[in-house]
Amino acid sequence: MAEKLARYGLTQRTALLLVLLAVLSVSGILLTPQKAEAACCGLDIVRFYYFDAAKTQYAGQCWDNECTGSSGCSGTTPTAYKTVSRVCCEICQS
Repeated sequence: MAEKLARYGLTQRTALLLVLLAVLSVSGILLTPQKAEAACCGLDIVRFYYFDAAKTQYAGQCWDNECTGSSGCSGTTPTAYKTVSRVCCEICQS
């Protein structure tokens, strides 16, 4: 095997290092935590609607609060331009 590696200009140490780097990078990807929302029991979602693309002319809003169970809309909705605000209103405890 050493002859095959030498043909490509590699040593056994270099090959071992490359394998270890590959294993570490894959394990790093697999061990990273999922989105923080996984620990969130409820979300407070607010959608703000605007009449213009610059989002300077407010049109209205809709809200959905999963923690309090309230939802509704006010103003002119929906329009072509909106922003969404999502806030975790309750963190699950294990």
